[in-house]
Amino acid sequence: MSLVEMLITLFILTILSGVLFWMLLAVKSGYQASTARAGGRQGLNLALAGISREMMDSSVDTVTNNSSSLPPAISFLSAFNSQGTFVTNPSDGSCVWQKYVIYYIPAGTTTLLRRDIYGSFTGPLSSAQLQSYCNGQGKRVISSITSLGLTLNPGNKTAVLSLGVRDTSIQGKSDQQAQSITVLFHN
Repeated sequence: MSLVEMLITLFILTILSGVLFWMLLAVKSGYQASTARAGGRQGLNLALAGISREMMDSSVDTVTNNSSSLPPAISFLSAFNSQGTFVTNPSDGSCVWQKYVIYYIPAGTTTLLRRDIYGSFTGPLSSAQLQSYCNGQGKRVISSITSLGLTLNPGNKTAVLSLGVRDTSIQGKSDQQAQSITVLFHN
């Protein structure tokens, strides 16, 4: 082998190594992006399923929808007491409302919180009352939230609940997703 042949061989191996390195980086980046996207989708699915399951046992007439105001918030009455028992009136089987369930995004945050307000209630919260309960207290439902929406259809006892999230991968790439679910009220 001459020196020229050896230099040409080294040059070709260097180019092939560089191409292989960039291909591996692209695969790694794609994997991390798909992992972040899957995590965001899983969080959305869990949050939507939990909220819709609670809303089903409520009534469309007990919902307060402030999802288009600041901070975005929704509330509805629930007949589940603090022990997790669904309470009904023994004489007619109607719901005995035990608490307000409030979901909201506190101002300046990207976290969806859930809060229970116990008491004897008969009607929905007013918008002003709902805003007063949106003070940063509650249990975290999902982080990286960008939107909370609710569209009520009292005529057929349904509502469309929507959530949006924005996740960031390790490389700083942002991924935004939104999902919605239709809720059919049982009461």
